[in-house]
Amino acid sequence: MGETEPKTPEIEKFSGAAEQFVPFMAQIRRQLWAKSDAFPTEKKKIAFISAHFSGHAATWFDDILESEAQLPETAPKLLSSYEE
Repeated sequence: MGETEPKTPEIEKFSGAAEQFVPFMAQIRRQLWAKSDAFPTEKKKIAFISAHFSGHAATWFDDILESEAQLPETAPKLLSSYEE
């Protein structure tokens, strides 16, 4: 019998509210850990994380995409730049 992938809860969208950041990051870390094969590159990790942005956070990320010179190369750099 094949191994089934564990079910992980849906990640709530992150709007940019400071009080949401730590719980959002915990959810993201769990997903990246549980499904590490689905995210073989940093670009895929960043795409996954940014897909869970809404409101101010989504606008912030869109601004970064428009200015590719500022696009962080790694998921941790992306998230630490948001914290600033």
